[in-house]
Amino acid sequence: MVLCRGRIVERGPTDSIINNPAHPYTRMLLNSIPIPDPERRWRERIIPKVITGPSRHARGCVFYDNCRFRKERCLKEEPYLVEIEHNHEVACYLYT
Repeated sequence: MVLCRGRIVERGPTDSIINNPAHPYTRMLLNSIPIPDPERRWRERIIPKVITGPSRHARGCVFYDNCRFRKERCLKEEPYLVEIEHNHEVACYLYT
């Protein structure tokens, strides 16, 4: 289960979430994990925005302020969990 600002944005088996991250927040989290390989030279990964305190918006997606895929609908309505694979759900309008 992946939480963002106290809300579930993705839910499912760990393998499914790691191998097929759907929510932009989940993708950002997984991209921030360093890859431990002594042969590979470390390079800085750039995260486009930094998540700060609570969202300025009372309604809508909790990741709206930081999402590069945001739409007008994301600001007005909180997305609900939809199943994208067996037992793998995401709360994102990219999938509805």
